[in-house]
Parts: sequence; structure tokens; C-alpha cells
Amino acid sequence: MSHAPSSIGLAAAGIFVGVTTLAMSALHTDDPRATETLVPTSEPASTFRPPPTENWLGENAESDNKARRKAHYARIHRAPPGVDWKLIERDNGLR
Repeated sequence: MSHAPSSIGLAAAGIFVGVTTLAMSALHTDDPRATETLVPTSEPASTFRPPPTENWLGENAESDNKARRKAHYARIHRAPPGVDWKLIERDNGLR
């Protein structure tokens, strides 16, 4: 039985696609932890520990951030002398 060259190519391509699909499905997981970084521990490998998310702020961080935030709002709401941008924003919020 002889096969035309194009049918052999199609059969090989079909096998390649099938094997590739099978391999990719074996690697696929719905576990969201699979893409997260694991933190090395002395516990067994089956124990999952996500990386820490703490962000320790300095003692004056809140007051410093408040001052920076107020300066930022003043900078983005620049207005000519005599124009009360806070009053304008308050009126806009009531609409």
C-alpha cells in the first residue's frame, strides 16, 4: 500500500499535534498556587507557603504620606489666585 507524500505529511502532523496536546494537558493545572513563588522552608515539599506580603511602615509614615497627599492635591488643582478649588470640587461632588 503506497501513500501519497501529502497524506504522510498530514498523518505526521496529526500525530505531532496529538502528542503536543497531550503533553500540554499533562502540564496544565487549575491550582492558582502553581504560578506563585514558593518560599524555602524546612517543612515537607507538599506544604505550600506563599511569599510574605507584609510592608512594615516607619513610625511617621502615615503623617508623612498625609502631608505628601495634600501637597499632591494642591499641585494637581492649581488655580489662579482667588479661585477656591476646594469649593469647586465640593460643588462638583454635589452634582
